[in-house]
Amino acid sequence: MKIRRLLTLAALLALPLLVSAQKDDQQPLDPEHSNYVIRGDMSSGMNGDKPFFKLKNVTHRGITFTEQSEYRGDDSYDSETERVTFSFKRADTDHPNKFNNPLILWTWDKGAGKWKRDVEKTENKMTFQEKFIISVMMVLDCSGSMVENGSTNFDTMIRSALTFLDTLHQDARTRRNIHVGLIGFNTTKYADAHAYSPVPLTNENYEKLRNYIKNLDRPREDAGTAFYYSVDKAVDMLKENYSRMSIGDGQFIGSTIVAFTDGKDNMSKDYSKKITTLDDYLYYMQDQFPKHRVGQLPIWSRCIAFRGENVDLSEWNSMESDVKSVFGDKGFQTIRQMDELSGTFSEIARNLMGSFMVLNCQVPSAISGPVAWTIPEYGKVAPPPPPAPPKESHLPWIGVSAEFATLEGDYLGGLNVDMVFSITDMLGIGGRLGGLYNISSGGFDFLVGPEAKLTFYDENAIIAGFGAGMNLDEGTLMLSLRVGYKFKNPLFLTAETIYCDGWFGTGVGVGFSFGGN
Repeated sequence: MKIRRLLTLAALLALPLLVSAQKDDQQPLDPEHSNYVIRGDMSSGMNGDKPFFKLKNVTHRGITFTEQSEYRGDDSYDSETERVTFSFKRADTDHPNKFNNPLILWTWDKGAGKWKRDVEKTENKMTFQEKFIISVMMVLDCSGSMVENGSTNFDTMIRSALTFLDTLHQDARTRRNIHVGLIGFNTTKYADAHAYSPVPLTNENYEKLRNYIKNLDRPREDAGTAFYYSVDKAVDMLKENYSRMSIGDGQFIGSTIVAFTDGKDNMSKDYSKKITTLDDYLYYMQDQFPKHRVGQLPIWSRCIAFRGENVDLSEWNSMESDVKSVFGDKGFQTIRQMDELSGTFSEIARNLMGSFMVLNCQVPSAISGPVAWTIPEYGKVAPPPPPAPPKESHLPWIGVSAEFATLEGDYLGGLNVDMVFSITDMLGIGGRLGGLYNISSGGFDFLVGPEAKLTFYDENAIIAGFGAGMNLDEGTLMLSLRVGYKFKNPLFLTAETIYCDGWFGTGVGVGFSFGGN
């Protein structure tokens, strides 16, 4: 027993050392390797006597947020800490720990050519912004198809709309910050009579809205579908609600239309806008809906469409194509069972709640150039890759060699100049110019021709070429075939066979080279 206890105690004492050793082997992944990173280029300057800070070319991986073309940190500059905060709205991530751990700041070390971790404490974390305001319009299909033949789809839609409202009301922090309105539609007249302007979702307004939704007039079975008219009316109501807001209410960050329908529009018209046909209203919506702005911000819109089992396929495809042309492909979603509507509405409501979540990332104000923030991930530090072998220089290779040869019983001495240009790291193409002096007769010969150089190992190379020339005294043709070997050092050797006027001769040479390899 004593031995077992001693072994257990030794293991417990060794555990911290093992954990420490494991941590030493783990390092936070840098922005190049992290799965959760935001990167951008920071710059700063002066606007009069006030500094300004910008973050451009922002990219992200594993972290989503409302994207902007440029991020400013002017208002967040803290003169005490001399840090700037860049905010990323509606931030979310699929990291298991979400944003519970502060993000790591990285800056680019230009001299070392790598990312450097900031060792100072930075407040990179998610916060809840209570001063934001968003406005939401629900557009609900109350057409006859929702109740025909005893269908309970209308009742299911009412319950789903109440779930959407309940989800938004659950967080007490946002009840005054979310403005919610409603349009129930079938005919244009029904839509006008069942329109509820957006109001802050206080406890009192919440109860009123719940009662309004529960008491929406049940449609007649022959009631039509004025879908485009109702969506267009929802845009007008969002704009009117924005015009009623004051600066003291908070910062307006966007508006949303959440629409539900189960069929193709067959009743939309608006005589006040001189739109008298369905085709005209569709063209109007295709042109105008994407351009609408509320508080200079585009409207985030989503249409959920229920495709029943007995719906004609061609009619459905036509409706889907028309609605996508207005809402966009990403703004259209199909459900095949009405029971799915409640969950879909709940998901949209939760995403709207994310509008109040802002990821605030700090950086020292004096930093410029690439910066990045990563959610901490740890892994083994990979050893640096071995240095790449030096590439062959693409400068021309030049060789100068002295040669001794025999021909027709005469002795010749000569000088050759070679120049080869690299085509690849191994192959070079060039030429040679040579002159031979006949020591026996005093005559002079010359040779010129192409040659190639093949570098095969550690700068060793084989040289091969042929030449043509002339014996200047007799005017006879000369031909030659020449090979050589270049060593790692500048020295190279050559051997040559010469033909002239029916005679063959041989020559050997030794040379020195420079440039190239």
